[in-house]
This record gives sequence, structure tokens and C-alpha cells, in this order.
Amino acid sequence: MRKTLKVLAMVAAIVLFVMLCIYFSLAAYYRNGFAYGTYINGIYCTGKTVEEVVDALNAKVDSDNEKISVIVDDKLYSIDQETIEFRFDYAPAVKSFLDEQNPYLWGYNLITAKSNGIMNPGGVYDVDKLADVVQNINLEADDNLHNVEIRIDDTDVILYDGKKSIIDGDKVFNQIFEELTDGNIRITIQDCYQVPNYSDEDKSLMDRYTEISSFAENNIAFTLIDSEYVLSPSDKCGLLVCSDDAIPALLDNGEIGFTKESVLDGVTHIFENINTYHNHTFKTHDGRYVYLDEGTFGIEYDIKKTAAELYRELTNGKSDIVIEPAVLHNESYNGEYNVGDTYIEVSLDEQHLYYYKDGELVLDTDVVTGKKGRSDTPQMVSYVYYKQKNRTLVGPTYRSFVKYWMAIYKHIGIHDASWRDEFGGELYDGGGSHGCINTPTQQVSRLYEMVEEGTPVVVYSYEESHITVS
Repeated sequence: MRKTLKVLAMVAAIVLFVMLCIYFSLAAYYRNGFAYGTYINGIYCTGKTVEEVVDALNAKVDSDNEKISVIVDDKLYSIDQETIEFRFDYAPAVKSFLDEQNPYLWGYNLITAKSNGIMNPGGVYDVDKLADVVQNINLEADDNLHNVEIRIDDTDVILYDGKKSIIDGDKVFNQIFEELTDGNIRITIQDCYQVPNYSDEDKSLMDRYTEISSFAENNIAFTLIDSEYVLSPSDKCGLLVCSDDAIPALLDNGEIGFTKESVLDGVTHIFENINTYHNHTFKTHDGRYVYLDEGTFGIEYDIKKTAAELYRELTNGKSDIVIEPAVLHNESYNGEYNVGDTYIEVSLDEQHLYYYKDGELVLDTDVVTGKKGRSDTPQMVSYVYYKQKNRTLVGPTYRSFVKYWMAIYKHIGIHDASWRDEFGGELYDGGGSHGCINTPTQQVSRLYEMVEEGTPVVVYSYEESHITVS
């Protein structure tokens, strides 16, 4: 019995030894090849060497020589693959994949299903040629964009720091190097800027920005007749003492400041477009612009008093200021202090009158205005302040009966002229009126019925008041 057991034990030992020899022999086989059931990109890899798998995978690579795209600071740069001898190569990825497999677990792999793995190729290229290409790419923006400056507009006070946008070429190269090595040919560079190096002038500008932005937080407003005007950041900065760069300056005490003169300048600028009395820019029927500084129509606030009151409030340290400016002149049409879209337009050069109603031309006619060079009809923005039918006009040398009279400025009006048979052209040069706007009876009768008192009247000459508006 003992002899039988001894024989069985010896046989078992021999069988185990043989099996171990077979197992470890297969382990040695799989050490240089892929494990059972391995698929990469649809290719069966079991038992194959790295070189065999790489050759099979590289044969499937699309080699259409697509340009390498690199985006740096939102700018796109292209690199030809041939320039840097770039090609796709699966070798690094395949070798890494094999190194991760344990050849001594081949038996486990026999009973464990392998999924089809997806592997992307890496990239191989000439590093020196890549360095030359990157060095020759103009990565830098214009020098003036690398400044530190304060920018002020109607919405905000901004510290523009162009030094934060100076590109670090080494960072760009290293990121391109890493991406290409991983086989990526569409590259977006992240965090590619140098650490800013600020000069004393830059630091002083930053101090100015802190002071300016703090002042711009003040709430300042003017209560106008028909609205409230809230000062914008640029309006408020215009109240301060400025340097030659038009940016508020730091005074000797290291803070920004204002004077009576600076506040007056700032308020004057604000009211340039608010005050329309003797201050009109008008777009004519043919798209040209004229500037007119005479007449009776519009609104005018007292700039000096407003500036003085604002200066007192600022001097008292108030940060929430509301001022109601005093009114010097107040002539409006239906609550509008600009001409609006209903008005009478008279071109002295063309000797023509146009009447617009709600933006539409509803009447136009030739006219005869004041005698040129002697009793010229004044260029102005006024309004129809009086209407009357069947009136006798009386002057030092005349008495004239008219059926329709629309007074627009002092003794000047728009009226019919039954004593004239012709209108327009050059008749006003030597045969013009005493200043009134003579209009054919049929046309002035229509105009009279349509026009309301208060309607703006714009009289201009291109030769004298034409301006260019950008």
C-alpha cells in the first residue's frame, strides 16, 4: 500500500512538473507577444510581436498629409507635416500596451473575453525642425498691445493689461511637442503667457486706475425737464484734472482730484448735445449735414450754475448727487427739443421748401427767400409761433396783403406772394423778398392747413453751414 502511494505521489509530481514547464513555456511565449484574445483597432494580436502589430496598424493610418493646426491666443497657425517630417506611429502606444500585460496570466486570459481595444497613434517628427518652425512663427502681437493702459468709455473704467498677453515661446513649443508626440495635429495652446514684468510707470498707472474706478462709482445725475441724465464713467472722469493722455491724473497727494475749471469743462462737454438752443446739427433731405447756431427753437440749461453746484457737492464729499439744472431757454415742439421728424426745411441754395410729417415728405415747392446779400433770410432753427389768414404785412417801404401767414422768426414768415408769377432758381439774387419765404399760393394753402403752431423750421445754406459728420 505504501509502495502504491509512493508511486502515485511520484506520478503526480511528474505531471505537475510537466504542466508547470508547459505553463511557463507559454508564459515565455506571451512575454514577447500579446495575450490570448487581444484585439487592437479590430486587428487580432494574440501571440504577435510589437513590430508585427505596429506594421499592421500603421498600414491603416490615413496619410493624407493634413496640415497641423495650432491655435495660440485665438490665432490659427498651420504647419506642413513634411516640414517637420511628421508621421503617425503606433509603436510607443503598442509597446506600452504590451508592457502592461502580465504574460504569466495567459491561463486566465484563456477564459476571460477581451474587448476590442481602440488605440490612437502617437507622432514621430524631427524635434529640431519643429523648434525652427515654432521660432519663425510670429507669435507676438503688436508692441503697442503689450502696454498697460486705462480705458474709459460710457459703460466702464477698464485697466487693460497687455503685458499679461505676452506669449512665452518655450511654453508654446513644449505644448506643441507634447501634443504631437501624442499624435494630435489639431492643437489649442493653453496658458502660454509670460509672467508680467511691470515697470514703475505701469505700477503708477495701476494706482491711478484704482483711484479713478473708485471715483467712477459715484452716482451723479442731472434732472432734466423731460428725463434724467445719469453721468457715465467717461462723463464722471471728464470732471477730473487730466494728464496729457486725457486720463485723470494723480495729484501731488497721490490721489485724483478736480478743480472748478475741470468740473466746468466736464459739464460743458456733457451738455454739448443736451443744449439744443443755438446748437443744432441737422441732416438735410439729401443726407448732408449742416450746423446752425441761431434761431429760437430748442432748450438751454445754465451750464455755469450747474457746474458750480456740482463742484460744491463734490467738495463736500458727496457720492450720491442729483442736480436740477436751471433753464435759460425752453422752446419745444410736442415735448421734443430736437427737430424730430415733423418739420419744415428750407434750402436757401436750392430755393426750395420741404415739409416732413412723421418722417415722410408730404409737400415740397420752389420758393423765393430774402434778397441775396441785402435782406437774406437768416439761417436758423426756429418754429411756427403764429398763424393767421388774410393779413397785411407792413414795412418801411411796403404794404402787402397775404392770404396765409406763418410767422417763424421776428418779422419773418412763410406766406403766399400773389405778385409773383415765378418761384425758385436765382430769383432771390436781386429780386428776393425782405426776408420772408415767398411761396406759391396753392402750396402755401396746403401747408397752412397741415402745419401746427410750434412746428420746427430749419433754414440753411450749404455754402455757409455744411459740415462733415463721421
